[in-house]
Amino acid sequence: MRPSAAQLSDRSLCLSGALSTYPTLVRNICSIEDCPKFCFGHGLCQAHYLRQRRHGSPFIVHQHGYRPARPSLDRYLENIAPPNENGCRLWLGSVNDDGYGTFTIGSRTTGDRKTLSAHRFGYKHLVGPIPPGLSVCHTCDIRPCQEPSHWFLGTQATNIADMIAKGRAVPLVGIRNGRAKLTEDDVRLIRQLLATGLYTRKQLSEQFGVAPPQITRLRKQESWRNVT
Repeated sequence: MRPSAAQLSDRSLCLSGALSTYPTLVRNICSIEDCPKFCFGHGLCQAHYLRQRRHGSPFIVHQHGYRPARPSLDRYLENIAPPNENGCRLWLGSVNDDGYGTFTIGSRTTGDRKTLSAHRFGYKHLVGPIPPGLSVCHTCDIRPCQEPSHWFLGTQATNIADMIAKGRAVPLVGIRNGRAKLTEDDVRLIRQLLATGLYTRKQLSEQFGVAPPQITRLRKQESWRNVT
């Protein structure tokens, strides 16, 4: 007769040897009190054994895995390089398409995982809160810079004005605009043809592959004003 599951999980029966007539079925029970699981190694079940190896104690349990989450500020500081010759401390982590550092906080398990701008995270934790509607700007104009003394708060308009004042603004006009269908030579030719009075908007739009209203804007100097 085979022992029941209740008998196999009963600590007293196993330890007393009452099931010794079934040596191939009986295994030692975990030495931790009130743990009915079979031994895995060193007198402990698998769960307590792994906790002992990982943490030095079979009683330590972490909610989201055996390694506790490290503080976000510690991870942030580890991704900052020492100051360079200009005093900038560059971001060593990932950057977005605009060249600004990005930093992830939270956890997928708890559902609060999100990615922030590294310099905004740094400002909040190293300088102070950021009022709503304000941006963290750089006096050094180095986007991945994480040096707190190079940061200042300003509106989006302030940031753009600072960019223009420092000559960093490159207007996307004319051929600099990636969506432009015409070249500067095309614009000059269209205006010359319009001046003759021999061509209609529709004819020129079909010839140059643009919409008729675009021909009108060219004639009125509303577009491509940089071309004379």
